[in-house]
Amino acid sequence: MKRKELDTVLEQHSLWLSTGGQSGQRALLRGANLSRADLGDANLIRADLCYASLDGADLDGADLDGADLRGADLSEANLSGANLYRAYLHGANLSGANLRGANLGGANLSGADLVDAQFTLEIKVCYGFWHAQVTEDQLAWLCLNPGFGDMSKTLRMTS
Repeated sequence: MKRKELDTVLEQHSLWLSTGGQSGQRALLRGANLSRADLGDANLIRADLCYASLDGADLDGADLDGADLRGADLSEANLSGANLYRAYLHGANLSGANLRGANLGGANLSGADLVDAQFTLEIKVCYGFWHAQVTEDQLAWLCLNPGFGDMSKTLRMTS
């Protein structure tokens, strides 16, 4: 997707949010190629990003509250400081993603690939880890942090 087209979508989405849907249009970026896009601090609340290619994208500080990211490719993406509260990340590829300081409260990560994703202790409570893939080190970290409970029953390790 070209930058000018993306800027228009983001503008319309911002208007849609600020008017409660009376004007503008929700960001419908399903399947969009946004690889390596600069979306730092972007307002993508409730955006449709299902199956979008966001590999290597910069989403530092982006607001993705309630965004639909099912099946999205976020491998190697920078999501540091991003708000992923209530985001739907079922089956998303987050391998190698930077999630340091991201808010994943209420996010659904079932079936997500989290291998080599980078976390910090700032992540508090997530749900829906069913069949998420993590490394042995990540599993140990998740199990030791109280907001995650007993993850050994819901996560798959990869070699």
